[in-house]
Amino acid sequence: MSHDEAAEELSALSIPIRSSRNCSDRRRLGCTSLEQVRRDTICFIKKFKEDCGCSFAITGGTETGHSTRGQRSHEKGYKLDISRNAKVDAYIKNNFHQKGERWNKGKQEPVYEDGNGNEFALESDHWDITAMLC
Repeated sequence: MSHDEAAEELSALSIPIRSSRNCSDRRRLGCTSLEQVRRDTICFIKKFKEDCGCSFAITGGTETGHSTRGQRSHEKGYKLDISRNAKVDAYIKNNFHQKGERWNKGKQEPVYEDGNGNEFALESDHWDITAMLC
């Protein structure tokens, strides 16, 4: 899926895309790109927004700078980062089960999972979401 296609679908639900450099170039640090994101990933984020009823922004996508390890990476279009706020945090913690923790930058952080294998890893200032199914 192209960045513009994904951005248009997210915009229809008032989901903004934020980057520190106000750009969407996949190869440039500080940009937030949705180039080559999976359709299921965008579909899942839209469904999450509708179910949660909360506001958030996409803060990380397929751009360079994320870990490329594993089958389901940012680079391969499975993961998106979304901004944190009290409503998003509460929705994830109250509706999904904590499946464990993972180490991130020397710190253990909780990982939640819904019934379809979609994961929500809490990082300091955002949720790292791995979308398996819409």
